[in-house]
Amino acid sequence: AFLLVKESINDTIKTVFFDKGKIEQTDPVTLKKKAIIIENLENFGNTLANFRNINIDLSEYSFIFGSGNTITNTMFNDFLMSFDELLCLFDIDAGGLQMFNTLEKRHPQCQFIYPDNLLWIMDKYVANSHGKEVVLALNSKFGDNKKLHPILTLINKTQKTVEQELYLIEDTNDE
Repeated sequence: AFLLVKESINDTIKTVFFDKGKIEQTDPVTLKKKAIIIENLENFGNTLANFRNINIDLSEYSFIFGSGNTITNTMFNDFLMSFDELLCLFDIDAGGLQMFNTLEKRHPQCQFIYPDNLLWIMDKYVANSHGKEVVLALNSKFGDNKKLHPILTLINKTQKTVEQELYLIEDTNDE
């Protein structure tokens, strides 16, 4: 198994290979003690663009591409536990919430992050509202996770979910 990583915001993408939960690689990687996991490959490739509206000192972080259930594979537990802080930039939908919920149970240092202008993104770029059944199901499934309450509040308010590719739209701070 492998993960794609960037040692810092402007670094090239490197591949970290794992065998039985331990890093097995030929290309040395020196990661920081804090990491940001990005779910979508397009967002990972354009890392800096994701953070126009997220106030974080990116110089403190390394970056990990964590798509779908791959990042929740128990093979990566020790690796992820080696970080003092894990920020998760995931889709704000059932899949992203599930990934975070799974990771956060194993790694209490996880935090779910999203742009400060998320409500504006939802209003401007997400046309389809979900039915109350979908929203109730998300609340029922993830409501016990206190770290997800701010996200669930936005979903409840708007009846919408968001794919993180929308964070890459250049005019998101053109209010």
